[in-house]
Amino acid sequence: MSKIEELQTTLSKFGLENYLDSIKQKIESLTFVDIKIKDQIYDFIQGSILYENDDHSFSNGKYFWESLTDYTIRDIITQITALFYPKLNFPKEGCGILGQFDQTIVDGAVEELNSKGYHIYKTRLNEETCDNILKKLDDAVFRSYTSLHDIKGVKPDEAKSNTYFVLNHQSVAEISEIQELMMDPILLNIVQDYLKCAPIHVQCNSWWSVNNNRDEADLKKSAQFYHQDMTFIKFIKVFIYLKDVESENGPHVYVPGSMLSKNLHLPEGYTASSRVSDEFILNKYGGEGIKEMTGKKGTILFEDTSGYHK
Repeated sequence: MSKIEELQTTLSKFGLENYLDSIKQKIESLTFVDIKIKDQIYDFIQGSILYENDDHSFSNGKYFWESLTDYTIRDIITQITALFYPKLNFPKEGCGILGQFDQTIVDGAVEELNSKGYHIYKTRLNEETCDNILKKLDDAVFRSYTSLHDIKGVKPDEAKSNTYFVLNHQSVAEISEIQELMMDPILLNIVQDYLKCAPIHVQCNSWWSVNNNRDEADLKKSAQFYHQDMTFIKFIKVFIYLKDVESENGPHVYVPGSMLSKNLHLPEGYTASSRVSDEFILNKYGGEGIKEMTGKKGTILFEDTSGYHK
């Protein structure tokens, strides 16, 4: 039985056979992909449908997406996902925490995300909102990846490692200002239009970092070496700077366009999310091809972190 026939059987089992032609059309449009990769895509779609229907017996392609560095293939799989999970009817009017809704703002942001992998929003959260969030994080427990050292609140002077994150993600999601951000019409429409399907919100977190330890192993574990996030087929993160971030105090760094296959350079023996040296990135992209994401308190950054970043 061919992979197409296997998929057809699975679709029919759940009354989804009408999707087959659309799925075939999208996969077969990948004319540059060999039959082996196409079969893996069919396997992945079949496994995803079974898993979504509580059938975990199909394991082929379980980690398929982690090896996908081809943006075009990931985008096609996203379009297939949209067949089953089409865009939601998010509001396209009114005023949220990011300001008055304007479709041209959304379109401009999505265009830049598609070409560069990031978009810095035109206005910042006001300082009072940032201060309120910080104050509500005073009771949050932060942990480092390397030392498993816990700190209550944002207290860089107590750091034993470089990077700290909130253990209880739900505590961040329950902050009222964060909830306003999550429900803002501009933010929702930017995210959905970039993903091309209904978005799923998977995590709220707060991170802070300090220049505490230059040990290479510690820096790699703390995500302070260049790497790609390959957690999902296609995803986007929204970063909010709660304090001023300048070159001297550890800005986020991104390689614009590196989420696109045509711009992606991989070291020999590379696997998904492996750490990559500054020297490799500088050699392949040059100083002008690397962007430090400095910004004042309240800066809002939309980013596809499947591109190189640290």
